[in-house]
Parts: sequence; structure tokens; C-alpha cells
Amino acid sequence: MLFMAVCSACAAEPGGEWPKNGSFERGDAVPADWVLDPAVTSKGSIGIGTERVQSGSHGLVLSPNAENTPGPQRLGIGQLVPPDAFRGERIAISAWMAGQGGAVPVVGLHALRSDGSSAGSVLLRPEVQDGKLQRYEADLDVTISSDIANLIVFVIAEGLEGTAYVDDVVIAEAGAGPSSAAPPAGGGSKAADGKASISVDVAGMVRHVPPTLFGTNVEWIFNGNGIWVPGKNTFEPDILRLTKDLGVTLIRFPGGVFSDYYDWRDGVGPQSERKKTPHLPGDKSGGSRHTFGTDELLALADQVGADVLITVNAGNGTPELAADWVRYVNGENGDSPRSHRVKYWEVGNELYMEGDLSGGEMSPEEYAETFLAFARAMRAVDPNIKLGAVGLKNFGRYRFNAHDDWNEVVLREAGSEIDFMAIHNAYSPVVGDKSLDPEQVYRAAMAAPVMVERNLRDTVAQIDRLVPGRGGEIGIGVTEWGPLYALSPQSKWVDHVKTLGSALYVSGALNAFLRVPGVDLANFFKLTEYGFMGWIGKRGNGYAPTAPYLAFQLYSRHFGDVLVPTSVQAPTYDSEGAGLMEAVSDVPMLDGVASRSESGDRAYLIVVNRSLESAIDAEIDVSGFGEGFSGTARVLSGPAVDANTGTELPRIPGLDWAKQAVAGSKGRFDRGGPGEVGVETVDLGSLDAQFTHSFPPLSVTAIELVRR
Repeated sequence: MLFMAVCSACAAEPGGEWPKNGSFERGDAVPADWVLDPAVTSKGSIGIGTERVQSGSHGLVLSPNAENTPGPQRLGIGQLVPPDAFRGERIAISAWMAGQGGAVPVVGLHALRSDGSSAGSVLLRPEVQDGKLQRYEADLDVTISSDIANLIVFVIAEGLEGTAYVDDVVIAEAGAGPSSAAPPAGGGSKAADGKASISVDVAGMVRHVPPTLFGTNVEWIFNGNGIWVPGKNTFEPDILRLTKDLGVTLIRFPGGVFSDYYDWRDGVGPQSERKKTPHLPGDKSGGSRHTFGTDELLALADQVGADVLITVNAGNGTPELAADWVRYVNGENGDSPRSHRVKYWEVGNELYMEGDLSGGEMSPEEYAETFLAFARAMRAVDPNIKLGAVGLKNFGRYRFNAHDDWNEVVLREAGSEIDFMAIHNAYSPVVGDKSLDPEQVYRAAMAAPVMVERNLRDTVAQIDRLVPGRGGEIGIGVTEWGPLYALSPQSKWVDHVKTLGSALYVSGALNAFLRVPGVDLANFFKLTEYGFMGWIGKRGNGYAPTAPYLAFQLYSRHFGDVLVPTSVQAPTYDSEGAGLMEAVSDVPMLDGVASRSESGDRAYLIVVNRSLESAIDAEIDVSGFGEGFSGTARVLSGPAVDANTGTELPRIPGLDWAKQAVAGSKGRFDRGGPGEVGVETVDLGSLDAQFTHSFPPLSVTAIELVRR
């Protein structure tokens, strides 16, 4: 991001409104009280204009050019704000912004300690660049304490062409702003009269959809959690069929916390010679025999058409052990002796967690040193692999990282060797065993993608700032994510991963991943399990898809290659918060993303309706796709938020599962079965460029348009 020399006169006077001249009424080529870094003057033009103004008669206009490439210095201006103006307070920043023609306005606020380290930052960035001025607001997730030495506010333009407009930038105490709320990160806002509208620009482009967003996790334990049939030396046929149908594109292995206690050498060679080992340190369960190892993983990937992401043991392993694994799979310099070369490798799992079950917990300084050692060893074997470093920027109650400075230390010390940051910021709502109203829990879960998206954008900004010169090169992999309510069998929420409400969370999370540039990999957790987290579950004598599986499948099978600009205006609700999910205001009832095929003859729109009880009619405007087309809708829905397909918890001697929560008088958790939740295909017939569609309550709808 843009950081520059700042106006010393501005810093000398803590009183008054901040930033100075935030309405851009004073100045000419450069607004008064703001500073333009000479290094960015070649990247476009900045001035004061009279169009798209919120108040007064002037606003800021930024017009980037082809030199405004991604990186730490973008076309923009900045200002130093004295922390003494806000000591002891939590603050928020707001601005009115609009972009068009490919330009994206960004307003940011950054807090620095006296040693120059980051104390926190926040970004405002419109999701839709339709030229319409709208207000955006966000809190800086830090109190302005005595160790905060500087506050920097900046306004930049992303993009290589077009025009960005900004007006009325205001920093104030959090919660003290005007009552009109900004649209949340999900792209929705309050519709004036309760109606909804959706605009799709099929001819535009946000980015190419990374195929590796549609990944999953597979663990080595218990025959790959049922994937492998020992004795027959083959895959379980129902699971293989369901995995193919799901359309997964990336398989992560050997699985979460088990990765940092896994020796890959135990899982290769003749099946009859493979030994049994504990899953984790101190494991008294007897462990598992290594029937599902590297070669079985590669064979599974070949059969379902997926790529592979391997997490190497950085908690208890060595760089040499990891390099040998690369050599076993890829050969020297990528000349693979196996059926499937592996491009993506992750160094360790959640080693930033206090009490990590692998016993491999370490400090950020230790991890940065470890990562660099692993990178040297692994790239000496194959220099073309892509390496991920683990990290997490804590937010709100979601604080799994024991080290608030983890990302900052790792990116500063090892950023030159990192290809992607592997983060786990999208488990929701994690309520444990609390006695909460089920509707409150589900409303919080469905609101969570709004916070997930904000955190992803903050992480992108953090990477850009901390690794100068590599802007846009370091991506993000959300290598574990999914609905998660509890871990204890004694929790009445533990089996709610499989419900329709969880499927709506899945849709919202995928929308967030698609919208945030730089999120290139994602792996839901997990494909199968002898427990409650598998998206393929046991039902009777066979296996069946859960509701999250069905939601995911709409994206993996019925979405296009190019993400296109989409604007959703819809009624909103306020979630109360539950578990690790804080309350969120103005959550859009409808949230959607759109795309087109690479050939341009098909367009796709996926919309989630989070309302528990109401269908929402939306006026849909499709531009850039001709005047007429035919349409098909695939609608995932069910009779209640806790409805499910009837997959079952395992019966284990000595283990009693708690009776599960039911969502009120209309709840149907206990009535799960094949007909409760499903996908219906509806022929929409011939459509014009403007048409109306009714989205059922508690639904995910995938609309496919074919040009006539």
C-alpha cells in the first residue's frame, strides 16, 4: 500500500476534524493538507473535481494509467493524523467512493508503533465499480493506546485505467458516525423500500476464477477416513463417485494437525509392509496403519481430475525430510517419476496456535527461520514449486493465533520466498456447548462471511505493505475452512455442520473467496470423516452428500471462468453474534456473484437468500450479453434452517453423542433424509436483459444463461 512523506504541519495540531480537508474543498492539483509522493506522479493524475460529490462542491478524482501496476506504491495521496486526537479510543474511518472504467478507489487507515511496526490497519474498497457514489465505513480493530506513534490515512486508486472518485473522508470514534451504514463487504446494502435488485455486467471482468478455489482436505488416518478399502487395495466406490461428482479441483494432504506429526515415508511402499503409528504425540488410541499414503493420494487426484497440495511436517520434521518428499513425487527439477507432479506445498499447519496438538508450536521468529530452511531445501530439488507459509490475522473474537505479530514477522523475514499465505480464518460459528437460540446461531453463521471477507482484504493489504516489490505475487490460500459449531461429542451443536444453514454459510464464504483478488486457493475441511465434519457422510449402508456438499457443487459445476462485476441491493438484517462470531450490522439478505464462460456464450449468477422465512423478488439487469437468452435455475433449498440429508453420526461403543439442538417449532434436524434438502432444476425459458426472479427463503440459486 501507499506510504509516503507526510505533512508535518498536520501532525502538530491534534484538535479539530480528521483528516484535514477530508472533503477536498481546498486545493487544486493536490488537495490542501494532503501529500502526493513524487514517486507516483507518473502513474496517473490526481485533482479536485465537481462531479460525483457527496457534500460541498468538490471531491477527489484519481485517474490511473498503465504504470499503476500492483505493488506498494499506487497512485494516491496521504496524510499524518496525530494519535493524541484519539488517545484511549477505538476509531473508525468512513468515505464516499465510486469507481468506473477499471479504476477502484481505496481508502485506508494504518496505525504504527514508535518502532515502526504495525499496530493495525483497515481498508475501504467498493466491490462494484458502477460509478455510483456510496458510503463505506469500517472500524480500526485497535485502541489508540500510548504505544501508537502515528496514524496514516491514505487514498489510492487501483487499476490501470478509468476514474476513481472519493469524498468526505472522516475519522471518528467508533460508533459515533452517522446512522446510515455502509454496505458490508459482501456487496449488499439496504434497499430503499425492501425490494432487491441485481446488476450484472457480463462484458466486464474482475478476474479469472482460480480453479484451485474448489479444493478439499483429505487425511491419512483411518484409511484416509474411509476413502481406501484395505485388502481390496482400491477406493471406496461410493466415496470415489461422490468426489468426482463434487468437482473438487485441489486435494490437501495429509490433513490438518496430523501434518506436523507425519512421516511420509511410512505411507509408501507395499501395503503389506506399511506400519501402524500414532496420529499425534501421546496418542493412546492405537493410531492407524498407513494404508492411504502418497501414491494413493496421487491416484485419487488422477481419478477425480484434481491437483494436489501437500503440507510438509515443519513441527516435528526436517527440511531434508520435506525435500525428500518433493524428490519422491516430483523428481529432480520437476522431472516427476510419479503419475502426478505436485505444484503446491505448504510448510506446516497451525504452528502459531498455543498448545498445538502436534507439539510443534513455535514463535513467529522461529517459524520464519524454519520456513526459509525448508524453502531452500525443497527448491533445491524442484525450483518451480509454489510454497505456502502459515499465518492468520486475528479479528474480533476469532483469535486462534497466539501471536498478534505473526504475519508481520513472517512476511518481513521470509516474504521473499513465500508464494502464498495459508490462512484458516473461515471456520464459523464455533459456539461450543453454549445454550443459544438456534436461529441466533444460524443468523450469526450466515453473517460470518462478511467478516471473513474483511479479514481477507486486510490480509491482502498487509502483504502488499510488508513485502514491497512483490505486490500481487504473494497470494492467499484458505487451506482449511467450513462450518464448525463444536468439537465435543457432548455439544448439542456438534452435528450441525451438515445442515441447510451451514450450506448457506458455504455459499457466502465462496462468494467472499471469489471476490477478493489474491485468494487463489481454498480447501474446505473436510471431504470425509468418521465423525461429524465430512461433507460426504454415512447414511445407512452407503454414503450421501450433505447440504454443504450440494452448495459447493453449484459453484464447482455451474460457474464460469471469468468473474464479472455484480451489484446486489437488498434488504438487510443485524446478527446478534454467537460463539466466535461477533454481531454484524446490515448483513445483506441476498448475496451474489456472477461470471461468464471463457467463450462468452454463457453467463452465470449464484445468489444466496439468507432470510429464514421470506422469498425475495429481485429485478435483475444483465448488460453486455445481448438482448435475449434462455435460462436455467438450479435451486438448493429445504423446509428449515436445520434441515439435512440424513447423514449419521457413527455408533462407537462407550461414546454417547449429545441430543442435537432443533431450530424451534419449525425445526427439522431430527427428520433428516434424502428428500429434506436437495437441488431442483427449473427451466426459466426465454429471458430479456431485464427480468425478475424470486429467490426462495433459505436457498442458494445458480442461474445459467445461454445466449440466443
